[in-house]
Amino acid sequence: MSAPLSEHHELRWGGLAGIGFVVLAIVAYFIAGAPPRTTDPVADIVGYFADNRPQVMTAAFLFAVAAVLLLWFAAALSTALRRLDDTSDAPALIQMGAVFVAALIMVGQAAYGGMAYRMAADAEGNAAAAGLLRSLFEVTAVMYTLIGVAAALPLGAAAVAIARTHLMPMWMAWFAGVVAILGVIAALAVGNTSGALVAGGFWTSTIPFLLTAAWVLAGSLLMVREHLPVVTTTPQAIGHA
Repeated sequence: MSAPLSEHHELRWGGLAGIGFVVLAIVAYFIAGAPPRTTDPVADIVGYFADNRPQVMTAAFLFAVAAVLLLWFAAALSTALRRLDDTSDAPALIQMGAVFVAALIMVGQAAYGGMAYRMAADAEGNAAAAGLLRSLFEVTAVMYTLIGVAAALPLGAAAVAIARTHLMPMWMAWFAGVVAILGVIAALAVGNTSGALVAGGFWTSTIPFLLTAAWVLAGSLLMVREHLPVVTTTPQAIGHA
């Protein structure tokens, strides 16, 4: 019989990808300074994108790379979970949810990049263009608030899968479940147009993002350090009738 094939190297590379996602996403999130709120005057929104064009474009690129690394992390995690429990749909939901979140990140950053690329410069002194930019900014803010619902899919699936397989400590399952619930709760504030819970604000967007990043970082460190049960596959012997 052939010796079991260790899959720790796959977990390690997936963990490194997860760490890369967290680092790039956090740098991108804060590189351009505090973004305006949807409740701010249109001149402030236009001025932000016009004055911070290089930073916003850099952030868009970093987020694009981070989205790819997120997919790698999710693929490694879901593969390990599937090998421990091949009857569960949770690993597939983790991958599909990660694709959904990565796609929303790409679309949102494309919109931010478009606003900074030329639209903000054209909007200065042009009321019609400024109004269009504000509308696009509000759409993006709403999308980044609703992304909590999309992120709840892979996080919730990870919580269930970890609880079933014990691939990671149980606190990781509880952590994922809490972050998923908080993301959905934050998304419920999507209709607010004023106050602290306005769409795209600190409590509805930044906090869920940081909590999700913290969970990915914790999982990535566990994967890199290999403080996990050994995940193995044993080739089946080919028999003859």
